[in-house]
Amino acid sequence: LRNEFITLGAHIDHLGIQQSEVMNGADDNASGSAGVLEISEALVKSNPKRSVICVLYTGEEQGLLGSFYFTENPPVLLKDIIVNINLDMIGCSNTDLKGLAPIGAAWITSKLKEVILKVSDKNQDIPLDWANADTNRLISSSDHYSFQLKKIPVVFFFSGYNSDYHKPTDDAEKIDYEFFQKTCQLVYEIILELANGDSSLKN
Repeated sequence: LRNEFITLGAHIDHLGIQQSEVMNGADDNASGSAGVLEISEALVKSNPKRSVICVLYTGEEQGLLGSFYFTENPPVLLKDIIVNINLDMIGCSNTDLKGLAPIGAAWITSKLKEVILKVSDKNQDIPLDWANADTNRLISSSDHYSFQLKKIPVVFFFSGYNSDYHKPTDDAEKIDYEFFQKTCQLVYEIILELANGDSSLKN
């Protein structure tokens, strides 16, 4: 199974300096970038059967430039990428959502949603907001969309918008680190289920 690939990614860019203020982007998207690093470290120790490509994109805020480049110049054949997992804004719990939204999990194949439900039934530390996950509200809003355009199953893990979104106040002290840790643990377990499961997400 090592020639089937899961991609785990997040965008590492933010908004730079605006009106002489540094836009730190702790939630958007240092949280997702840190999540990729933490989960990838754990995956190395777990020796999954399927391969996992961990990637940090740039240029998301300018129009998904990094993930678009990745899908146009992939390091492996696109047909061998069975799923893309995107982490974008996973650090705050005081948002407009009720927990973590697995956005797009059923857009291309229902099998991905089934895997997420199976894992979340065992790990109930983080509630999943399916009411927002199954809508098209955020269909093209982050790097998963570049993969979706290639007909690759995607899930965009997102904890919602908060009052510091795209403001200089999106700082590290606003992160809910316990929520972040539990989110990373859940995503890690989902990846292991996808990587070690008997069946692929391919229809």
